[in-house]
Amino acid sequence: MRKQRLILFSTCFVNTFDMSRVLGIICFWLHNKNNLFIQLFPYIKNLKSQYDWITELVQSNFREMVNCLKKLNERNTKMINIEKTKVAYIFDGLTSNILPDEAVKAINAFMVTENLYLATTREITTKLENLNDEFKYVKDRNPIHQIKARVKTPKSIFDKLTRRGFELSVESARNNLTDIAGVRVICSYIDDIYLISKLLTSQDDITVIRISDYIKNPKPNGYRSLHLIVTVPVFLSESTELVNVEIQIRTIAMDFWASLEHELWYKLTDEKTAMVTKELKDCADGIADIDMRMQNLHSILTPAVKLRL
Repeated sequence: MRKQRLILFSTCFVNTFDMSRVLGIICFWLHNKNNLFIQLFPYIKNLKSQYDWITELVQSNFREMVNCLKKLNERNTKMINIEKTKVAYIFDGLTSNILPDEAVKAINAFMVTENLYLATTREITTKLENLNDEFKYVKDRNPIHQIKARVKTPKSIFDKLTRRGFELSVESARNNLTDIAGVRVICSYIDDIYLISKLLTSQDDITVIRISDYIKNPKPNGYRSLHLIVTVPVFLSESTELVNVEIQIRTIAMDFWASLEHELWYKLTDEKTAMVTKELKDCADGIADIDMRMQNLHSILTPAVKLRL
């Protein structure tokens, strides 16, 4: 009975449109909480072409899908008499026999690319942590308050490629997008932003592609931050890859405004757009004024750091 359920699930999974709901169904099935046929029957009719399915597959809940498929694979390999040779590889055994070859290749390509960009964020994060540690022990202060890193999801990558009219592929994403990997550096003071930027970009293996200074030239909505697009080498087992990464450097105050502005913008209604936009801009200007006053106090009380560039 379970084998029949598994086959039914597999057939539907490969052709499904609504990945997020199917992921919920996977969880139900794993815990024996529902009748699989009743849950999946509405999706059997909802078939799409292989190309469309692959596109949906890599866009929708990619990391969650990988985890669920891995659990599904590990739990059912013995049951359906498939020899499992690589426990850690999600597409061996059950899944490699079910998924189309094009799908396996597409997913593998994204997994390899995601790992490459994750490695890139680690390279930059390590450099920043080393600089911060040096200041901690040599200068008795930390210019960096916090470091955040992220890699764009497949859906976000596809959406951006679509908006810009580029081909939807991993190669196209690597060639046309410079912010797949992103690192955000939160500093205490404005001077620290430029200090960290100079120390980082002066390193021999960092190549600066572009600098956008939204502190000296704020965006119309009041957004302030220093954006760097740089290339960093990632050393792999058989090659060295030069990978782009976007680095945003801002103060705690700038990050406070940007985070709340992002949250409020999604709640905005058309009739309130003008009023809210003006109010957010006023708040940004007010926060920038406080930022500068705190910088002035810091400059009075703290000796300037001399850069050895």
